[in-house]
Amino acid sequence: MDSEVEEFVSRVGYLEPSYHTARVRSLLLKLDGKEVPCVTKIDLLTDDLVTEGEEIWPSKSMRIVEGRIAFEGIHELLDDIHSHSVDIGGVKIGYQPEEEPTWRYGVYYRGEKIGDEKYDTTMLKLRGTVDRRDFAQEEINELQNEIRLNPFRPFSSIRKLLTKFFGLSGDQISYNLIDIITPSNVKISSLTHVDREVRVRFECPREMVEDMQVKAILMRRDGGYHLYRPRLRNPSIKRLSHGFAEVTKIFQIPKRIGQTRSADLTLSLKGEVGLDTHYTHNLPLANRIWSVLNSFSESEFGKYFDLDLALDELKSANGKIFESIVSVLLTSCGLQVADLAGFPLSGMDLLAFHPRLQTSIICECTAAHPRKKLGRMKTVISDIEKKAPWLEFRAVVFTSQLVSEADRTDAESDRVTIRDASDIVSLMKTLKAPPDPDRVYDWLGIDYE
Repeated sequence: MDSEVEEFVSRVGYLEPSYHTARVRSLLLKLDGKEVPCVTKIDLLTDDLVTEGEEIWPSKSMRIVEGRIAFEGIHELLDDIHSHSVDIGGVKIGYQPEEEPTWRYGVYYRGEKIGDEKYDTTMLKLRGTVDRRDFAQEEINELQNEIRLNPFRPFSSIRKLLTKFFGLSGDQISYNLIDIITPSNVKISSLTHVDREVRVRFECPREMVEDMQVKAILMRRDGGYHLYRPRLRNPSIKRLSHGFAEVTKIFQIPKRIGQTRSADLTLSLKGEVGLDTHYTHNLPLANRIWSVLNSFSESEFGKYFDLDLALDELKSANGKIFESIVSVLLTSCGLQVADLAGFPLSGMDLLAFHPRLQTSIICECTAAHPRKKLGRMKTVISDIEKKAPWLEFRAVVFTSQLVSEADRTDAESDRVTIRDASDIVSLMKTLKAPPDPDRVYDWLGIDYE
């Protein structure tokens, strides 16, 4: 067995009992009259995740298939991949028996950025590659053009497709590449740090609880740091489903360490590398903009930001109040928002942008159904393309009402995005986190690279 595969199997070995299924995503190209898999990502999953249906992106020269497969153990899964016997959407995913892939194994830690993705848990990754075909530039260009024309996915290039849909970096398609992703099944679900007390809560398989160890890096207020190994004696243990346990442990920071401002914890099995890390900064406000605005919640305006009332209250908001609500939300996400009143843009309300990101957002806010605004928005799109052809922008109609998927689809065909009251409430739920303009761009389906 290849040494990289051996390393992967040895690491997965103590996590394996929790993995029973895998989600497979594969990009297929239509070459010489048949479909050929060229990029495949296999994510090992636990049984408590909701079963996902097959997702297919059909087009003239390629499609994406997605499905789930069951497997008894990691060796069985690797054997299936080696024998070209994994069947997803009627297509065989894997390598021909006579092929010998080049394997590469790696460990990626929580918070580490891979391409455009930043992962919230430590993971193991095994990559196998068989380079059998170098695509001609004209073939790549054909795929690029087809991606741009596809209305179902907001991708503009092969590189962005691979990065955002598959979590892979790079702008070339190399036949045949397979990534097997194994997220750590040891996860810190809560970590609080107040004065000299640190409280950690984590989940792991029940049989691993006694073998877990903790390493803490404590950042002192004077700028120094201290490595501390608290003992996990007599933790509180709660039984969860599927063989998991939730473990809660409180430990005191020794006085000799001094005043601390943050704690960074690594959980691991005894004798193994760290599996998962998390940190907390002892700051009262995570999103200062939102926290300040939220402190005004006793006012009449504040009822629109009460998550229990917001959906009903938004429906009754008048147009001017609703425009203010949209402005507050976009500002709380770290965007700069300009009022367009008086500018010759056919009545548009707001312009939102961020200096780091290329795409600006042209906003129309309405307390009515957005159908009446689409004609005006089409005129604005035409005006902007004539007056500022260099500008990258997304036209968005925000409405305080609820909108059907059919109306959203019709608007997208006119290059207009609709976000309704339910979308706005979902964005509100994220605003306790630090301001992050990427959150809004993801919410609007905008490529922000």
